[in-house]
Amino acid sequence: MAAKPLKLLVVGDVDGKVKQLYKRVKKVNASNGPFDAVLCCGSFFGRDGSVDDEWLTYTAGKATVPVPTYICGPVTAAQVKHYPLSPSGGDLCTNVTFLGSASVSTLIGGLKIAVLSGTHDLSSFSSEAPDDQLNPFYTSGNVQKLIDIASTKSFKGVDVLLTSTWPDGVTQFNAQRPELPPPQQSPGARAVAAALKPRYHFAGGHAYFMRAPYRNHEEGQMPTHASRFIGVGAVGNPHKDKWLYAFNLTPMASEASATLLEQPADTTRSPYSFTGRRQQHQQPGGQAGRMPMPPRSQGPPRQLPAGQQVGLFWGANPQQMGKRRHQSGGQTSKRPLVTPDSCWFCLGSPKVEKHLVASVGTQLYLALPKGTITSGHILIVPIQHVKSTIELDEAGKKEVTRYKQALRSMFEEQGKTVVMFERNFRSDHLQLQVVPVPAEMKTPDLVKAINQTAKRHHITFDYQPKGTDLGELFDEGVPFFSVELPSGDIMVTGITTRSFPLQFGREMLCQPDVLNCLDRVDWKACALDKEGETEQAKAFKTQFRSFDPTLKS
Repeated sequence: MAAKPLKLLVVGDVDGKVKQLYKRVKKVNASNGPFDAVLCCGSFFGRDGSVDDEWLTYTAGKATVPVPTYICGPVTAAQVKHYPLSPSGGDLCTNVTFLGSASVSTLIGGLKIAVLSGTHDLSSFSSEAPDDQLNPFYTSGNVQKLIDIASTKSFKGVDVLLTSTWPDGVTQFNAQRPELPPPQQSPGARAVAAALKPRYHFAGGHAYFMRAPYRNHEEGQMPTHASRFIGVGAVGNPHKDKWLYAFNLTPMASEASATLLEQPADTTRSPYSFTGRRQQHQQPGGQAGRMPMPPRSQGPPRQLPAGQQVGLFWGANPQQMGKRRHQSGGQTSKRPLVTPDSCWFCLGSPKVEKHLVASVGTQLYLALPKGTITSGHILIVPIQHVKSTIELDEAGKKEVTRYKQALRSMFEEQGKTVVMFERNFRSDHLQLQVVPVPAEMKTPDLVKAINQTAKRHHITFDYQPKGTDLGELFDEGVPFFSVELPSGDIMVTGITTRSFPLQFGREMLCQPDVLNCLDRVDWKACALDKEGETEQAKAFKTQFRSFDPTLKS
């Protein structure tokens, strides 16, 4: 005999409006119940710690919460006072239970429910917060705890995941994007969702949104259950977004295998199927709390070196750095050490070919490359010895942005747009390459050309989450390649092989469908003599003069 489905209600941010919540719960329970549980995936108390008087009647034992309710932890410091001191969870009153900061629990009917409480605070994520301390933010330890649970042989999956905020990139591959301001970034929620593969993932902290179901397997892999993400609105929100979601669910422990493996017609790829990762916090045993990147653009899953692929970031394991750099083709002891005096790109170095310099700012300068791909091909280069954009300080990043905007404006006037790429691999000094392409070149066509070139070299690209920078995705010293498209989207890949082609950026843009100049893939084949380079630089400076931000008052 099949198990009876559980009847569940899910609420988003209550924000202390307990009376309004349970008035609605009682009404729904009377008309469509009885319901087995209420799950709160958002902020249960007010952000300032406030709560209405009805809550006091429950905590004083004068009334009883009508349906057993399970809640996430605090999202602000002011809310901590309402919770048990232990982050492992506990009862707040009869029928209201705090599930803990990071846990997997078995509830009524065998329902497996996981929770990651709190918001993402970059300054606190790597903090060594005591295990017995309740915080309004999650730490890398909380994230890693859930990832570790998912990696055990005894793990059989979870029915429901609750997170206080939306996971990064969850709308990727969804046909319709919510017309909403972007939610607060939560890479930890993304990491946990990618690892646990919940059947349902509910999140508060934003608005109502139901994503199409997504697969938890790639082509050629053993099929598994689909997942559904649902963002739930706040109680009594002014936009009238749905804030109480009702559904029936048979726990997976009791569900028929054939039913679990069904893939709905509108199922998409997983928004978390990305392999480029950066380690955020070193854990005992050399593993790390990590965060998934955006979805893969094409190609099968890659198998990365041990210790590199577990979760969210691309990271450098200090215990294996020497070995991994050798494996990935990064700098090894056999490569001569490049210093500012011996660098071809440090502006104060005697080796700099200054006839190629086109503009000099405070921290960066523009220079023509040797063997330009096309007219207007230019480099954005730091004046000092900086290896990648990750290592630029805030002033440097702002100056990069100013140069980018100026170059875009110049090329727009010429009927062109730009593609920019960076190769942080076997390069000792940052060179951000800016290449103009015809304005009629559409982003999908560029992406297709990039992916076709990547496929030939067994390279897989992924999209960088909007609102993040490379420094949030890669540790310093970790090899990567990035491409910024005219749309502003950025494609990235972590480099894990010594055979990564050094001319990949040129090759992808020289394709017949893009610039159609395959004879210019190798810069040495199209390099000019010094006189020709000087004339090229002079022509560029003339075109750029009215756009040069260093010449504006």
